[in-house]
Amino acid sequence: MAALTSQHTDGTLVAQDLNCVGITPIRGSSSRGGAQAVKQMMAAAANYHIVIATDGPRGPRRQVKDGIVYLAAQTGRAIVPVVFDAADCWRPRGKWTDLVVPRPFSRAHMIAGDPIRVPARLSKDQRGHWREVVQQAMEDLDRDVRVLAAGGAVPPARRAASVNRAA
Repeated sequence: MAALTSQHTDGTLVAQDLNCVGITPIRGSSSRGGAQAVKQMMAAAANYHIVIATDGPRGPRRQVKDGIVYLAAQTGRAIVPVVFDAADCWRPRGKWTDLVVPRPFSRAHMIAGDPIRVPARLSKDQRGHWREVVQQAMEDLDRDVRVLAAGGAVPPARRAASVNRAA
């Protein structure tokens, strides 16, 4: 795997952590080093799965940006929406991110949705449609993972319906 992380100081810490677990960091964001990072991600997509936080460094929080759709259209790789939450965790508030750090021995949940296959050679207007498809999948999965983290159960039929909308 390769993962996008910022060139800012907090991104350096994340990059070091990624290296420790065998994930190749790609440094850049829309506010610094973005063009170079896109080139690196496109090259890396031939050999790696690419991990991207979809909301970007400038926010708003939890709002999918066009970059992930552009990358999927250019590389032919599917977007697999993934969400995470924990029953007992710290939630330090950052300027643009909602970090979830599970407390020791707490139960954590990660849900991956069905792959979203974006057509090649999309216009900017067409990217907006696919961004909304990814946004809806992320929101549906986020709702489900929060239910699980709170000790509830998500009906399998609802999960299947929520992640298959993009098909």
